[in-house]
Amino acid sequence: MAIVAAVAGLVAVVAGVLTPFLPVSTSTASITWPQGQELKPESASVAAPLVAQTARDLQITVGCPVLASTPGDASTNVLSTMPANATKARENGLFVVADAANVTVTVRNKTLASAPRSALSACSELRIFSDATTTGAQFVGLPPGAATAGGGDVGLAEPSSNPQIAGVFTDLTAEQVRASGIDVRIEIDDRFDSSPSVIKWLVMIVGIVAAIVALVAVGRLDRIHGYHRRVGRGLSLRSALRPTPTDIGVTLTLVVWHFLGAGSPDDGYILNMGRNAADAGYLSDYYRFYGIPEAPFDWYYSFLAYWSTISTTGLWMRLPSLIAGLAAWFILSRVLLPRLGRAVRRSQWAMLTGAAVFLAFWLPMCSGLRSEGIIVLGTLLTWWAVEVTVSTRRILPAALAALTALLTLALAPHGLVALALLIASARPMLRILVRRRREDGLLPLLAPVLGAGALVVIVVFRDQTLATVFEAIRIRYSVGPTLAWYQELLRYYFLAVNHTDGALARRIPVLLFAVSMFLVLAIMLRRKRIDGIDPGAVWRVLGASLLTILLLSFTPTKWTIQFGIFAGLGAALAAVACVAIGQAARRTLRNLSILIAGLLVACAAAAAGKNAWPWPYDFGIAWFDKAPVVAGMQVSTVLLALAVVALVFAIWQHLRMDFVDETGLAHEKGSRTRGLAYRGRLGTDRGDRRPHRRL
Repeated sequence: MAIVAAVAGLVAVVAGVLTPFLPVSTSTASITWPQGQELKPESASVAAPLVAQTARDLQITVGCPVLASTPGDASTNVLSTMPANATKARENGLFVVADAANVTVTVRNKTLASAPRSALSACSELRIFSDATTTGAQFVGLPPGAATAGGGDVGLAEPSSNPQIAGVFTDLTAEQVRASGIDVRIEIDDRFDSSPSVIKWLVMIVGIVAAIVALVAVGRLDRIHGYHRRVGRGLSLRSALRPTPTDIGVTLTLVVWHFLGAGSPDDGYILNMGRNAADAGYLSDYYRFYGIPEAPFDWYYSFLAYWSTISTTGLWMRLPSLIAGLAAWFILSRVLLPRLGRAVRRSQWAMLTGAAVFLAFWLPMCSGLRSEGIIVLGTLLTWWAVEVTVSTRRILPAALAALTALLTLALAPHGLVALALLIASARPMLRILVRRRREDGLLPLLAPVLGAGALVVIVVFRDQTLATVFEAIRIRYSVGPTLAWYQELLRYYFLAVNHTDGALARRIPVLLFAVSMFLVLAIMLRRKRIDGIDPGAVWRVLGASLLTILLLSFTPTKWTIQFGIFAGLGAALAAVACVAIGQAARRTLRNLSILIAGLLVACAAAAAGKNAWPWPYDFGIAWFDKAPVVAGMQVSTVLLALAVVALVFAIWQHLRMDFVDETGLAHEKGSRTRGLAYRGRLGTDRGDRRPHRRL
């Protein structure tokens, strides 16, 4: 079985490495004019806007007799690639215009060639060409000389000056065009419209089968060596399916929000890309990036493209995000939150706090067609697999963790949160790998994990090559917006301004997550542990959260909606913070007051944001353009005033600690005031117990 795991894993890795380099089948599309076109008698123009805006290759031939036959007392648009009256047509398109004196060829407002009417009798034809490197024009037959001065030389445009093509337009009638011998041939840039070749199909199938065999084999190795036994108390199916009041509240909220709530600002953008995929041959981003593929982050949107073939209604299209939300909460409440320790498992307040933070993230950031909700589910599946690996020393969950982490990363650049969780958990998993290598060696354990990762590579490059994916990435960075790593602070600036990105609904979960993370981190650094909490699991969540915040700086965009990826980790940290606050409240009112003051400051900052939602969902909201106000008073001001009161109370508690026992909310019996203990030492200082000399 060890040999099977090793060989199958290596075969999957080899297939994954080969897949991006294997050939694909492509097609060539072209537009010819006037041949092959049904021209209307009143107009010979044909509209054919290219998504890429420019053509791969453009060849135009116009006979000089046609140019000479145009009216000499008016300006005639013989041929152009944009309508003459379109906005910025001259700045972007190609025009062949005959006026009373000259025939002129211009591209992007630059003259390539010009010939006087009197010289057209010596000219045989006008040739215009444009490809990826060169654009030019020539009056064939004219004596040598500058093309712009009536000569027969080739007039060239500057590099990358290809004309934008929205079709072929002319002032000539259909009869004149057919009799003129004009020939226009446009080769469309459809290099991304590809499908796997036969050899690529075979390699991918072999790789997928090998990866599955490797996973089954390593699972058998786990059982052979006795690692299949459950550790601790198992969760029965009956208890797992028994709903709690918190479960009912979360489920009802998600379902009601699915029917009545807002989606994401990109829902229409993603839906139309999916609907266009069948005709384009691939999932193209034709809104902003000139039809480049969404690869390598396209597998979920490709699924939505197939999903939209059933129905394009909002309720149907958002159904996957609803299912992901319900599954994410089920994993959190049944597996991961109890894994944090008995204090969370037994505290209804902790579970309720986790649910509240989860919903605070999910409703405004994860409920549309964007990938944040699926990223949250992938992150929780990765965390679940990691915890099973750590607690049982099995390798199969480790391989599944690698698979789900890389699949989550393939959703979007900010899917790196799952990868950060894997990195934060690497130390205990490496210890397991080192310990188990004595059984069958290292290769049978490591190869299936690498094979699982190779499976994701096959999914990403299933119909694209490494070259086309790199070209798509290059175009994205060229067009933008792309921001450098040192501009990451803009993400937090956007959260602070009164804009849709800094709306009330987005501030609340992020600030609650920040307060919870820093609170738990401070306690873990100072006290090393929280009573009833598993420190290993908490450190993994903290490490993943901090590492994700760091890695987010390397993503090219800085939208605040991407904070939705913290829904799972934020809920876990909020549950732990609830337990920590409860323990602090039993020990000392001072610490409790400080924590409440910090929480109120965060809530005040959140309440200062407008109740703004993505623009289609602002309709019908009475106060989408202002922050919450109650009885004419800003809610943020009230919360800030309460924070000041809590801070003053904390300072008062701190000053009286030397004189009165601090029992917190526990109110233990038999407590005595420190004032009695100090009765004989009124002239001493705690740092220096020696009595002061009387003056």
